[in-house]
Amino acid sequence: MTNLTWRTITIDCPDEVRLHRLHERGAPRDWIEEAMADAAHGRALAPTVFAGDDAAELAARILAWARTSG
Repeated sequence: MTNLTWRTITIDCPDEVRLHRLHERGAPRDWIEEAMADAAHGRALAPTVFAGDDAAELAARILAWARTSG
C-alpha cells in the first residue's frame, strides 16, 4: 500500500473581486458578510493560499506548486 500525503490549499480571489461578484449577483447583505468571513477563515486555515483573479495564471502557479512540493 502506498502512503499518501495530503496537501491542502485554498484557491482565493481578492476580497474586492468577491464583493463585486456578490453584489452583481444581488446577494443579500448577510450572505455577503458570511462569504467574506468564510474566505478569511479559509485563508487562515490552509497552509498554502493561491490568490488572484486570473484563472490561467492561478492554474499555472498551482500546477508548478504541485509538481515541486511534496
